[in-house]
Amino acid sequence: GDIWDWVQAGGDASDLFDLVDKHARPWTKEPPKSRFGAVTWDRLDEAGQEHEYLIEDILTRHEVAVIYGESGSGKSFEAIDMAMAVDRGVPFNGKEVRKGGVIYQAGEGGIGVKLRLRAYRQTYMEPGERVDFVLLPSRVDLFAKPGEQDVETSRGTDALIAEIKAWAETFT
Repeated sequence: GDIWDWVQAGGDASDLFDLVDKHARPWTKEPPKSRFGAVTWDRLDEAGQEHEYLIEDILTRHEVAVIYGESGSGKSFEAIDMAMAVDRGVPFNGKEVRKGGVIYQAGEGGIGVKLRLRAYRQTYMEPGERVDFVLLPSRVDLFAKPGEQDVETSRGTDALIAEIKAWAETFT
C-alpha cells in the first residue's frame, strides 16, 4: 500500500514523524567532484594510497617539495644530492631511494647549477655513467596567466608543465 492505506489503517501525522525520525537519513548536500583527490574527514581511515617515497621519509612521489632557506645555506647542493640519488638509485644520507628520472628546474635561474652538477659528476659518478636527468635553468614566470601567451613561447607554469611532461616521456 501507500500512505493513504496507512492513514486508513489508523496511522496519523505524529506516527509518520516518529517513523521519519527513526528511519530517515539526514539530508546532506552532494559533495563536489574533486580534481585534487579530496578525502573527507570521515574517510581518513579508509584504505587507500599513502605516501610513496622516492627518498624514505624525506621526498614523496607525485607531490610538490620545496627546499627553503637563506642564501648560501646549501639548498642547491642538497637539492642536487637528492636529485642525483633518485636519478642514480643510490642511498641518500642512509635512506633508501627509489630510482627514477629527474627534471631539475632551477628556481634560482640556474646560476652555478651546471658547475655544481659537473662537480657532482666528477666526484661521485663513473666515467660514462648515464642518467635520465634534464636541467631546466631558465626562470619560470609564476605570474603568467593561462592563455596569455602561446605555450610554445611562454615561460609560465602551463608551459613548464607541458615541457616536463614532454621530457618525462623520453626517460627510459
